Amino acid sequence: NDGGKGAPGEHSICTWTTADELSVTVDVAQPGTAVNGLPAWDPALGPERLLAGGMRALGGGQVEFVAGTRDCSVQVVTDPASKDDEQRAVALAKVIQSRL
Repeated sequence: NDGGKGAPGEHSICTWTTADELSVTVDVAQPGTAVNGLPAWDPALGPERLLAGGMRALGGGQVEFVAGTRDCSVQVVTDPASKDDEQRAVALAKVIQSRL
């Protein structure tokens, strides 16, 4: 993907990556994919870690959230060793929620 246009289908996913391998990925599913909130957690993924605002941490700077009735996620990678990426992902998720 060129990072500026979503892929057609069930999800619209865009990724922006720098030469230093820093990246932002936004995944927005179709309406109706999260009518009753976040999808059920798969225990095979380990313990579920819920965040404020009804969000879920997926690790590696990735956060799952609901925007309207859409199941969405964002991942921010500014430093693979940083714990700040998750907070940056939460901040970006809040912006997306306010616009969908």
